[in-house]
Amino acid sequence: MKKSKRYLKKYIFNFFLLAIVLVFAIYFHISTSYFFVIVEGNSMLPSFKNHQILYFSKKFDEISLGNVVVFKRNGETYIKRITGIPGGYYLRGPADPLSFAMVAKDFSSKSKYYTIETLKNDEFFAEGDNKSESFDSNSFGPIKRSQIIGKLFTF
Repeated sequence: MKKSKRYLKKYIFNFFLLAIVLVFAIYFHISTSYFFVIVEGNSMLPSFKNHQILYFSKKFDEISLGNVVVFKRNGETYIKRITGIPGGYYLRGPADPLSFAMVAKDFSSKSKYYTIETLKNDEFFAEGDNKSESFDSNSFGPIKRSQIIGKLFTF
């Protein structure tokens, strides 16, 4: 009887020790792989509301059209949707070098006001869903891949 109690205690101790190790391993994985961001403003309406909490992954390989990303630019954090990927085209205004707009590949009209430029291998165009209230690539131009710190995590 004493042997079986001793084995039971050892079994329970090992079970709880394993549970604690697993909890810490999961916590460590989550804290190093994911982070939360609170939406500030209405630039992503109707998709995301002001003060909504979003869950982003730090580990991602591919960024595709339509992905929602968080990126840093000049010390500010932005949440925007990718609307242009490397190889895509955008218009640049020569009179105002901070005037940008995405264009379709078959855009062939030449204008004295705009030049057509191609997104480089590490450049993306990022826009808010609510164009009238968004400060995005239309204002400051393409973003670099190195500026993107997270991709929206979806279940």
